[in-house]
Amino acid sequence: YGGGRGAGGRWRGGRAPSAGGGGGRPPPPGGGGRGPPRPRADLAATPLVVREPGSGTRHALDRLLTGPDVAPPILELSSNAAVKVAVETGVAPAVLSQLAVAAELRDGRLIEVPVADLDLWRPLFAVWRARTRLTGPAAELVRLARTAVRGTS
Repeated sequence: YGGGRGAGGRWRGGRAPSAGGGGGRPPPPGGGGRGPPRPRADLAATPLVVREPGSGTRHALDRLLTGPDVAPPILELSSNAAVKVAVETGVAPAVLSQLAVAAELRDGRLIEVPVADLDLWRPLFAVWRARTRLTGPAAELVRLARTAVRGTS
């Protein structure tokens, strides 16, 4: 899955099917991105490597996966890098943003499993020092974000 607008509905984790060996856990149900999207219940029932409470991705995940059938996390870590290492070594699958795992997906170290009816959108905030006027790339980034939020060009 991912956090951030447009990153929902994907299970980002598990070892690449070609990784083989090593006694790690198998990829999440669904075979690693092949076939139809898996139901949300499959994700809820899977013990995951998760970020710490308070992280944006964890908040979005906790908000969407509720109820008695939700498996407790197998491991809780404080950085995306640590979560990725845990997944790559076969501890368990995880939910991270597309941006956080782009390189690992591209080079096959991680796989992506689609999940039906799941939107892990989360708000993002631009912050800067008080009484500072943004210029250059920073000002352009804020302008683009405001335009996207308004849905105009």
